[in-house]
Amino acid sequence: MSGEVAIAIEKLKTLSAEQQREVLDFIEFLQAKTQRQLENVPEQERWLWQNPTAIAAVQRGIEQVRTGDRHSLGSFAQYADLEIED
Repeated sequence: MSGEVAIAIEKLKTLSAEQQREVLDFIEFLQAKTQRQLENVPEQERWLWQNPTAIAAVQRGIEQVRTGDRHSLGSFAQYADLEIED
């Protein structure tokens, strides 16, 4: 269990039973909403949104482009005629 989850659980324990129920109901609502949104993502793209490491890398790349933090990797012309298996 991550440290953040442990802290959240400890804070949850300090709430009344009614408050705990409200928090858990809200968490279930968010999970259902997230699942519905994920169902609208095309199957071939869904893996990205389900992979925190991959989506973080994409978001990092978008931020680098936004801030101008980029550099050339050179020409990829040598790969233009490379046979690719589908």
